[in-house]
Amino acid sequence: MLIQDLTPNELEVCVMLYRHPRSIVYNQELGHLIPLEPDEKGNYKGNTYYLIASNVINSLADRGLLTSYASSDGKEYLVLDTAKAENAPFINELAVQIALGSI
Repeated sequence: MLIQDLTPNELEVCVMLYRHPRSIVYNQELGHLIPLEPDEKGNYKGNTYYLIASNVINSLADRGLLTSYASSDGKEYLVLDTAKAENAPFINELAVQIALGSI
């Protein structure tokens, strides 16, 4: 898989997760979101989050780009899966394109 295989929304989420190690959290009222300014406990403050449509989450998960983990407080988080060998070409291309300022 390459960058051009993703939609602009999918690519934006991948870039946000790659540039700054963040995770996607699920809030029952809001849905899936990326805290942009989390406090020391990882909770988002006010309106400082990026809301992600469910179809984007499902597509990235179906492509194997997201992996989940549960924290000790019972919350489930999604992160960009950089450990899978099959994701390496995509992650490398993403890193180069970010470094070049292309995305």
